[in-house]
Amino acid sequence: MHPDLSLARSRAYALFSRLYRDGLAPEVLPAARAVPELAGAVPEPFDAEQAAADHYDLFHLNVFPYASLFLDEAGQVGGPVTDDARRWLRQAGYHAETSRESADHIGHALGLLAFISGAEADALNDSRADEAMRMQRLQRRFFDEHLLWWLPAFCYATQQHSHPFYILLAGLTLDLALDHRRGLGPPDEAAPANAPLPDPSALLDDAKTGLKDIARYLTTPAWSGLYLSRAGIGRLGRAEHLPRGFGARAQMLANLLRAAADYDRLDPLLAQLQEIVQAWQSFYKTLAERDVPGLDRMIKVWLERLSLTEWMIDQIQEASDLKF
Repeated sequence: MHPDLSLARSRAYALFSRLYRDGLAPEVLPAARAVPELAGAVPEPFDAEQAAADHYDLFHLNVFPYASLFLDEAGQVGGPVTDDARRWLRQAGYHAETSRESADHIGHALGLLAFISGAEADALNDSRADEAMRMQRLQRRFFDEHLLWWLPAFCYATQQHSHPFYILLAGLTLDLALDHRRGLGPPDEAAPANAPLPDPSALLDDAKTGLKDIARYLTTPAWSGLYLSRAGIGRLGRAEHLPRGFGARAQMLANLLRAAADYDRLDPLLAQLQEIVQAWQSFYKTLAERDVPGLDRMIKVWLERLSLTEWMIDQIQEASDLKF
């Protein structure tokens, strides 16, 4: 590994961390414009208020940039997934400012990689091969045991929204991480065998299952394998001319499913959901072609979740006597 490559990665991760945390704030704008791949997507003329509104709409209302939202069945920040992220920060010796965002925010994950990659560059420049190898081992384990379990889903979810700058940023983030992980070699033999996801709920085994339960299942990525945002649920409702109400994502989807059942539009709505499942399946199958060590195991788990969701929606469509 060359120190210049490690340093370049460190700087890229540091910039991306700030962009996810602060958006296109005026103080980070020059750095974003200095990256050729990003410069063309910076809105011109630049409007700081609109940039702040775009960042808020995407990452505070729609795609919540926390590992907990993707890996925890409760879908809430502050649980075991957050604790695990905090453990990684502490193990690396990286101090993250978590008073505004919790430890499992994507900005802190990328900040951690910036810190470790910078430490690796310093070790290589100082001819400290053992320390450089320790940093590489830490990077590899962080990817394999935490970040790559949810980063692809987060990036793909981000790209489903009409914010060109963040669509591009998400693609670059995933490319950077996968290229980095590819260069770190095969997974450690001592890596945990279990996936950091809960077992999916056996929803249809319960005769009392209703639309609210189905909505919660579908809006819990760790169960369903996909991410439905408020904006995405809104698009589903508009396509079928159905109200979806307000509130949390699960409540919005439950309202939408109930309206679809009331207006005899449940079948076409479920067909739309199947198309979303299939799009996520295609994303993961394409991702598998990237030939990144250890990634196939993660993709297999997510595809299994999606297949189960696909089957569940089929069962709901076919259950003519199902009562909600």
